[in-house]
Amino acid sequence: MQRSSLRVDNTHDLLTVRGTDIDRYFTPKSLPGLGTLQDGGVRANCPLRTALRESEIIWPASQGPDLVISIGTGYAVDGPADGAARQPRFPRDSFIERGIRTFLTSPAVDGQRGWRDALDSIPKNIRKNVFRLDCGIAGKLPELDDTLEIDKLGEFEYRIPAELSRAWLARTFFFELDTEPVMLHGSYDCQGSILCCKFDAAGLIEQVKLAFPDARFTLAEGHTFGSVEGDSGCTTCGYYRKRILFRVSSIHESVELGIYGTTGFSSLGGFPTTVQDLLEAQQADFPFGRADHRSDQWPPLRQCYCTRRKRSRESARDESMSKKRRL
Repeated sequence: MQRSSLRVDNTHDLLTVRGTDIDRYFTPKSLPGLGTLQDGGVRANCPLRTALRESEIIWPASQGPDLVISIGTGYAVDGPADGAARQPRFPRDSFIERGIRTFLTSPAVDGQRGWRDALDSIPKNIRKNVFRLDCGIAGKLPELDDTLEIDKLGEFEYRIPAELSRAWLARTFFFELDTEPVMLHGSYDCQGSILCCKFDAAGLIEQVKLAFPDARFTLAEGHTFGSVEGDSGCTTCGYYRKRILFRVSSIHESVELGIYGTTGFSSLGGFPTTVQDLLEAQQADFPFGRADHRSDQWPPLRQCYCTRRKRSRESARDESMSKKRRL
C-alpha cells in the first residue's frame, strides 16, 4: 500500500514588517459564532510541524509520510533586516523595540528559523524524506505587498534538487502482496506486484530511466528484481504491474524496496516496512468481516484499466436496457 505523500506550502515564509504594521498584511476576520480569526502567518509561518501532526491524526495507522516538501518564499542570506535603516517608532533598544524585534525573528514568524526549529523535532526515520525548497535573497527583503519587486524576484535562481526528483519518481511506485507469505525451508516466500499510482506509467518509466541510469528494482540489501521497463503491464491503457518474489526470515523483518541506478537508491512508496504491516494495510485477514461491510477482496484482483472500462461500459449498457424494459 502506498502511504500518502504529504506537501507543505508556506504562504508567508518570512515576515519582515514591524509589529505595528502586522494588521495591514494580516487583517483579522470576524465570523459569527466563531469569533475573530488571525492569519496563521503570525503563529506558524512554517507549518511543517503542524502539518505533520495533522497527518498523524488523518492517517493514524501510517508510520509517516513518504515525502514531505516544505516550500519557502525566500529568506535574507545576511539575516534579518537592519532596524537602523528604518525610522524607529519607539526609543532605540527600548523594551517595546526589543520585543518587536524578538517577535519578528522568532520561529513563529521567521519561516527559515521555523523550518530549522521544526526539522529538529522530526523523527529520524522520516527526516531523510523531508526536503526544503527555498531561495536566499541578498540584501533587504521586499515588503509582502510590494508588487513592484515581483519581476526582480523572478531573476533569482531556484532549483529542485536531483535527490528530490528521484525520490518523487520512486514513490509513484508501490508494492502489494498478491498472496499470503508461504513458509519454505525456514523463510517466508513473499509474492507480490510492483504497481504505479499513475495512469501513464510509460511516461514515468522514461523519466525514471533518465533520473536513474541503469534503473533496477532492488532491495536495499542488494537483491535485484530486474531492470525498470515500460513493457510490464498493459501497453494499451498504461496499467503497470511487475511481479516479484522475495524471501524474509520473519514477517516482522524490515524490508526496503526501491529503485537503484548509478545515481543512487530511492525507496518505493510505503517503504521501509514489514510483511506484517503490508498484510494489515491490505486488510488480508478479516475472520469476522470488514468494518465497512464490503466483501473480502483477498487475494486482490489485478486487472488493467482496459478491463475496468469495458466492464463499466457493459454495466451502463445493461442498466440502460433495464430502464427501457421497465418503460
